[in-house]
Amino acid sequence: MIWRVVLDKTTLRKILKERRKNNKNKALFDERIFNKIKLLLNDFNNIGSYYSLDDEVSTYDINKCILDNNKNLYLPKVNGDYIDFYNVKNIDDVSIGSYNINEPNGNNKIDINDLDCIIVPMLGFNKDNYRIGFGKGYYDRALRNYKGYKLGIAYSFQESDEIVVEEYDVVLDEIVNE
Repeated sequence: MIWRVVLDKTTLRKILKERRKNNKNKALFDERIFNKIKLLLNDFNNIGSYYSLDDEVSTYDINKCILDNNKNLYLPKVNGDYIDFYNVKNIDDVSIGSYNINEPNGNNKIDINDLDCIIVPMLGFNKDNYRIGFGKGYYDRALRNYKGYKLGIAYSFQESDEIVVEEYDVVLDEIVNE
């Protein structure tokens, strides 16, 4: 019999954050991911994305590409226990919001099921396209009844077989890495 110790989510999050912080190839990996993503986004018009944190896969070029290609860009804003997506016409029309993260200034909210695709952040993922986030559950709640395309972006070193899937976790359609 083989025994395996499963890490608790708090410990796993610390390990995954440390991996991202120590990424020596961030610019190269971000460019590779961007080049893959921009091809996928041709199939969608209303696209939900997010403002990346410093050590996350950069979404700046992705968001700019969406706008430059006359697609509709929607970015999340925390409202209580939920995130809602708001239309953004200018990538810099933001202010610091919840958790010290940039949020859109606009008030043109879209119903989540009117989004063709949502680009989803994560700390880690497993081979079955389940993700682990920061632990607040915003994306799990938002995506629970979402019918569109769920597209994760992450670095390959964020993959972990330690991610335990729970009943409220949502599987992504695809995860793009470098």
